[in-house]
Amino acid sequence: MGNLPIDVDILQKRKMIPIKLAELSYSKPEIALKLLRVWGEKQKPITPLFEEILSHFDA
Repeated sequence: MGNLPIDVDILQKRKMIPIKLAELSYSKPEIALKLLRVWGEKQKPITPLFEEILSHFDA
């Protein structure tokens, strides 16, 4: 795995972001829309954004 140009963990998180945003939109649509804009405008790296999205499920 050390030869891959992109970390597999980052790819998994990137794949899960739209799924988690869709799930979040049912319970917290305003937050989901805000985070969708952050993702679309590439304002934040993948890992911190993914962690922020997940934090709204615990709250």
